[in-house]
Amino acid sequence: MNDLTCIIIGGGHAGLAALKAIKDETRGMANGRRIRFVLFDKQSGHVRKVLLFRPAVGGEEIMIPWTHWFPEGVEFVQGTVTSVDSGEKRIRYKDAQGNDARIHYDLFTTA
Repeated sequence: MNDLTCIIIGGGHAGLAALKAIKDETRGMANGRRIRFVLFDKQSGHVRKVLLFRPAVGGEEIMIPWTHWFPEGVEFVQGTVTSVDSGEKRIRYKDAQGNDARIHYDLFTTA
């Protein structure tokens, strides 16, 4: 059997919480099939917005790499989702280099 693909659009606090909740609830399996998790965000990491003042005073990094949040079991795609086709279960996006791409999904959430 093929893996199921779960797409999460948005790497802010809500997206990270949704991803963690889905992973915890499913333990990476649904209907006997492994779930492939893919997180989409236009940033190269999670921006800790509550710490925006710190770089000005202390040089602290506010961009946290995606691998810090989920070191394994999650794929990260830096890009901008341009459309969602719910009938075909496919999203279209532009990757970080500006290339047009598509990916099929089985499960989908946006945050």
